[in-house]
Amino acid sequence: MLHFSAINEAYHKGILRSWEDGGCLDEITKRMGYRLSLTSADFNEQVRPGGVLNLTVNLQNTGFASIINEHPLLVVLVTKDGTSRHEVKLTIDPRTWEPGTATFTAKLHIPSNAREGEYQLALWLPDGYESLRNNPLYAIQFANEGLWDEVTGLNVLGNVSITESAGGMSERGKDFTVISAESSTSK
Repeated sequence: MLHFSAINEAYHKGILRSWEDGGCLDEITKRMGYRLSLTSADFNEQVRPGGVLNLTVNLQNTGFASIINEHPLLVVLVTKDGTSRHEVKLTIDPRTWEPGTATFTAKLHIPSNAREGEYQLALWLPDGYESLRNNPLYAIQFANEGLWDEVTGLNVLGNVSITESAGGMSERGKDFTVISAESSTSK
């Protein structure tokens, strides 16, 4: 109800004690701030260089609040050996993901000069400050097991194969770009 993001241990000790005695302090502690979990991610697992990657992501925020500080939302394609990386920023603001569910869709143009091969598809929510952007300790980590890459700060959704043999249209263009992106939330 109050959308708490933090509470100090020195806060009214009687209230803290009543939460502990009432058995709800553990839940309050776990749900303080935001807690984002991926519920599903749908995307085409094969795409041509110059083709379109269609992505739909469903999230659940089981915390009491939304994200406070700026964290841009980027979609990243990176080869498993890290030698080739493409990233694009979506125009979606994760601070709008209040408690409840959030869904976003994106159509993304794959660069026509993208190297063929297997890529990891990931969401990256780095800190909004340039000085902290590449520090994974400041990136948002989803609550799911097995998604987080602690070295890069990426939440890995799965694998995408970029191959000429994939179906679909292909357009020239050297940039990983957003064709469209939409977001919705519900409580």
